[in-house]
Amino acid sequence: MKTWTYAANSYYKTASYVLEEAPWYSFFLEWFIQSICDIFSKFPIPFGSKIKIRDDEVFTLKEYYGDMGGLFHIYVCDLITQFCYKKRKMTFINTDYEQLKKERYKESPCLFEE
Repeated sequence: MKTWTYAANSYYKTASYVLEEAPWYSFFLEWFIQSICDIFSKFPIPFGSKIKIRDDEVFTLKEYYGDMGGLFHIYVCDLITQFCYKKRKMTFINTDYEQLKKERYKESPCLFEE
């Protein structure tokens, strides 16, 4: 499966189109796990044990991870997303920054703001 995206750097005025090639399950698995991660972020952590970072720093799980989404993201979502990205081949095609800005400004104006 292939997908096309674009990238721009408004500071250095560089731009490129990006072709991502990977097996279809890589894209599906990434979408699926990130959807679950998003759902989990709506729930607070139901248990409140304390964790010790250093000798003088002690936090509750809520203070350290925030919510179930943060906990899930660190231990599950990030690992699966990294697996998916290892399966991908990315090709960058450099293009003119001003031309890309003319073509794509309406889609994402914040990308081109300085």
